[in-house]
Amino acid sequence: MPLRDTAMTSTQQEEFKMLLLKGTISANLPFTWIDSEFIQAAFALARPTAILRSRRSLSDQHSQDNQITSSPKTGGKTFEHVKEEIESIESQHKVPVTAVVSDAAGEAAKARHLLILWRPDILTLDCFSHQFNLPVGGKP
Repeated sequence: MPLRDTAMTSTQQEEFKMLLLKGTISANLPFTWIDSEFIQAAFALARPTAILRSRRSLSDQHSQDNQITSSPKTGGKTFEHVKEEIESIESQHKVPVTAVVSDAAGEAAKARHLLILWRPDILTLDCFSHQFNLPVGGKP
C-alpha cells in the first residue's frame, strides 16, 4: 500500500525534480543511482503518482540549468563555466570541490590550466580512459 497517493501539482512536480537534482549533487551520487530498480520501487511505493526522473533527464537538466552546451567552446569560456559550477556547488550544496576531470581537447586543457591558476587546491586531470578509447573506439 502506498504511503501517499495523491497526485502532485505541476509546481510540486517541478520542485520534486529540482530536489532530486540538488540531492544527487549534494550527496555526491552518480546520476545512475536513480535508475536502480530498488530506488524506482521505493519511490513507487512511497509516492506512485510522482514522476521519477531518469539518469539522462537529471544530467540534461543540470546541463540546461547551467547552459554549458550552448556556449562557445573556448578555453576561457569553458573555464568560466567550470568556475561558476564550482562556486555554485560549494555555495548552494555546501560540498567542497576537490577535483575536476575533463577530456584532453585543447579548450579543456586551457580551462584546466586556468583552473590551476585560480584554485591550485583543486586536482585537475584529463580523462585517461577517454584518451585510451580514441584509438580503439573510433571507426569500425
